[in-house]
Amino acid sequence: MNLPTRIGRGLQAGGLAGGGVAVLFLATDVVRMAPLRTVAELIGPLRDAPPGAVSDGMTFTAVAAVAAAVILYTLLHFGAFALLGVAAAWVVPGATFWATLARGALFGGVACTGVFFVGRAAVGSSLTMASASPVGLVLANAVAGVIMASVLAVYAHHPNDASGG
Repeated sequence: MNLPTRIGRGLQAGGLAGGGVAVLFLATDVVRMAPLRTVAELIGPLRDAPPGAVSDGMTFTAVAAVAAAVILYTLLHFGAFALLGVAAAWVVPGATFWATLARGALFGGVACTGVFFVGRAAVGSSLTMASASPVGLVLANAVAGVIMASVLAVYAHHPNDASGG
């Protein structure tokens, strides 16, 4: 497989995994009757305000600050998953479909969680989240790894589809 094809497949796998994690946390928040709680906690370090702090009211400035933080976090989130997907294109594929999924789960649990904690430290976060336990975070990232692996496995078993490979 040539380099541009591998990178393209990795970007697709990472983008889908990033979306999967976002949907997973949104669904978890809805079940807990606290929609967008995880997003509020994740953007906290980008807002220079404690998570869930809305004491500044619904002023235009407050709404704009939250919107900017959400946009910035979304770009960082999907950018990180895109890069992880590219890395996964080299690391994850195994000899069989099930080996690829297992390697994907391991890659997601380790690499995605590692990038999350490094990123949180880089923006000055305390690395604590009330809405996701460390085990929950690792499991969510393992699911992301399985999503990446699934995309890569489909390409491996159907290389002549519309992917250009």
